[in-house]
Amino acid sequence: MSVFIEIAVGTGPGQITPAEADTVAERAAVTGTAGLRLVDEAWGVPAIDPTVAGAYLAGRHPALNYLVDAPTTGNAPYNLARRVASFDRATGGRSGLVLRAGGGDEISDAVAPETEPATETGPEPADRWAEYASILSALWRSFPADALLGNQSAAIVVDGDLVKPIDHRGQRYRVAGPLDGPPSPAGPPPLVAADPELLGWTRIAAVADAVIVDAGQLEQARTELPAALELVDRSAAEVALLVRVDANDIDRIGDPADLPQWAVTAGASGVILSGAGDVPALLELLRRIAAPVTRSATLRDALGLATAATDSSTGAEALR
Repeated sequence: MSVFIEIAVGTGPGQITPAEADTVAERAAVTGTAGLRLVDEAWGVPAIDPTVAGAYLAGRHPALNYLVDAPTTGNAPYNLARRVASFDRATGGRSGLVLRAGGGDEISDAVAPETEPATETGPEPADRWAEYASILSALWRSFPADALLGNQSAAIVVDGDLVKPIDHRGQRYRVAGPLDGPPSPAGPPPLVAADPELLGWTRIAAVADAVIVDAGQLEQARTELPAALELVDRSAAEVALLVRVDANDIDRIGDPADLPQWAVTAGASGVILSGAGDVPALLELLRRIAAPVTRSATLRDALGLATAATDSSTGAEALR
């Protein structure tokens, strides 16, 4: 069972400065904390781009895992897929993406299909999220690791036959692909969903590697997620359940030292502890919940997920 600390790095309300984030990361690195979730806003105010903040912190604290938040709004799928994959390769498989539902982006909107109106199956942001998430999954599998040969004697760098375009032409996006590099040895970056009330459990179960729920949603999630996974022919072991707990509410659970055991008993794979910019409180909580340091090799390992397959057919099939 893993504990992550949620922070927004910036100078706005509810955010902490890069120097303060470094202090939190340093404390987390010497405890049993699995890593950080870096969100892109707090109290409606944008924070430093989580991939930028994450790159800075990962360079200083490479033993931690990093979950970076990004919305569909303003992020073209190919660009975000490439950024996150590069970050994950640089950290040796210790990075993943929390994809949040939102609107479109000017690059994708300019080439969006115009032949037929979109057929909605639910709220527009939820349907957009599902298409976007499938594109990311396909792109992260479009350049399999075994395609990178690096054979100097034969003058072959890449086996082009294994690198496949995804050629996605959906209701909101047109993305050819493929990516220009392979995933980390751990496989594609874990894709994490949040806000299941908006997205719906079936959309999440179809493509996500993990889902974040608030403590009040945990009981419902323990029922709804397994049922949705069965509908899409996936097992419970393929999707981690993370419960988000506000630091101000932690005493309602009991002694902070008991938080990991509480999560296990509640059926969660991990805890995300939100500190809302209160650095002293975060550091004190880290001290109180400290556990023996047993570092995971990758983020997938920390989430209890198997190393993902990276063959180029997997992602394309997810879009059909």
